[in-house]
Amino acid sequence: TEDIFLSPPIIKLAPRARQVVRLARLKTAMPTEQLPYRMIVREVPEAAPAKDNLQVQLALAFSIPVFITPPRAKAQLVCGGVERVADNTIKTVCENSGNAHAYPIAFSLVADNGQEVANRDSGAYLLPGIKRDFEIKRAEGNIPGGKARLSVTLVDGSKQSYDVTIPDMRPAAQ
Repeated sequence: TEDIFLSPPIIKLAPRARQVVRLARLKTAMPTEQLPYRMIVREVPEAAPAKDNLQVQLALAFSIPVFITPPRAKAQLVCGGVERVADNTIKTVCENSGNAHAYPIAFSLVADNGQEVANRDSGAYLLPGIKRDFEIKRAEGNIPGGKARLSVTLVDGSKQSYDVTIPDMRPAAQ
């Protein structure tokens, strides 16, 4: 994109050194929705003279999400019912109908008796208008069917809870 730029655009770092970089947005108008970008960082290795023994030189590359969020932009995450995938796994579908990304970091399934029966640590954000499936597994044993509460923890520390009904386990194959 040419909407934002990095300053300085190229840096040279010594081993164990640090460098502060800044992202600046060129457009002055404040957006009404969150603007998502991806910053790609690539290491350009220095050329080294050839040696008699074989050497492999590796270069790092990684991708960092960047969000420009106006003050009134908010995520609106809604997670629907659950579907059984296996005796120890259920799936829920979450949708972000807001105008900023939502970032669930943990899911917890608590049975009607208050016992946590399954959980999942996530690590995926949902851009506005995106739906995504999340599988929640029980480490040992099966997830019992019946009423439960699905709790979703977001990266900002807030929690959302949903009443769900877990389908009964599949009958064993004869």
